[in-house]
Amino acid sequence: MERTRDQESKAPVLSKTLKKDGNYGKNGRKGYDTMITRLQKQCYVVISDFKYSTDKSGNQYGWGIAEYSTPEESYQRVLKQFKKILPYTGNEEIERILR
Repeated sequence: MERTRDQESKAPVLSKTLKKDGNYGKNGRKGYDTMITRLQKQCYVVISDFKYSTDKSGNQYGWGIAEYSTPEESYQRVLKQFKKILPYTGNEEIERILR
């Protein structure tokens, strides 16, 4: 089954964006935490990073905001990082390490 433009992956995506796109919040739908926890338990999404808000001067502040990816996208990021730190290692060897 091919993906349509509307189904294209937007990952990685911040939790703030997911809440906004799903109309979760003060005057919207309830149960965001339950929904995202279920998706994590079923391995549909994983936390790939935490991003921090910045002030006018570019200084980070506050709590980290979760950034979600699918496991495949997360795997690709890890693979890319391994290739960066092990430039003379073949793909097969790196993939064997990751399994």
